[in-house]
Amino acid sequence: MLRKVTLLALAFFMAACGFTKKLPEGSPPPIKTGALLDSIESHVFRFNTLMLSGTGNYKNGKEEQSFRFRIRMLKDSVIWVDITDPFIGGIKVARAVLYPDSFTFVNNLKREFFHDDLKALQQRFGLDFGFYELQNLFSSNQVFSLDKNHELFYRPGQYVLANYPIDREDSLKISPQDFFNQSLILPQFFRPASQRRSVPLNGKNYRLDYEDYLSFGRFYFPKKIRVSFTSNSSQSMELIIKDLNVNQRLNIPFSIPDGYARIP
Repeated sequence: MLRKVTLLALAFFMAACGFTKKLPEGSPPPIKTGALLDSIESHVFRFNTLMLSGTGNYKNGKEEQSFRFRIRMLKDSVIWVDITDPFIGGIKVARAVLYPDSFTFVNNLKREFFHDDLKALQQRFGLDFGFYELQNLFSSNQVFSLDKNHELFYRPGQYVLANYPIDREDSLKISPQDFFNQSLILPQFFRPASQRRSVPLNGKNYRLDYEDYLSFGRFYFPKKIRVSFTSNSSQSMELIIKDLNVNQRLNIPFSIPDGYARIP
């Protein structure tokens, strides 16, 4: 009888201390959710200005397009994107300039432009991303916010924070919230390996992958950023980063060329 009581007491003690949850083989060291959130915050990629350049690819299920890109950002102020043809002598195909409250797109091939607020941009492309989400995307930071309402899970080589129980196959059916977030964190950098959001009410699914973190001087940054978006159709974009410069002076004058027609 005493032996049974002792075993029950030991089992209760181990459960109370969290020892009954077996971690998958290859999991990173155990950590409390609050401590992980603090580490993620302390490892945010911080910048005043950021310049990225490289090659990219866009697919939408019907067509595929390769391009070269140059992205320049002044934190919380402007995102400037230049797209050039990868084959024909670097011809500038398009330019997009985003501000926190507006957006301008210039199509050099068709000599036309589009200018409106960000809500019009979101409606035109069906995305829920605004200026600050795109800024975080291009700087490889958290696009979908994390808080202590997220539960911590473990996978080989990764921490996982989710606002629903991902270890249950029917979790998307039993959870009542409007959206489901999941963020996979690399323990060596406390930076995102992948971010995912599902919105059952409108059928939208987002997946943001950050691959092959490399040292760019004193900064670690992913070599590859991949964005996948599914709603009524599927779209994906992949950026391969060849060069990165942080906190250098930016030259970003902008004007719409004469003779360009406005897209209604």
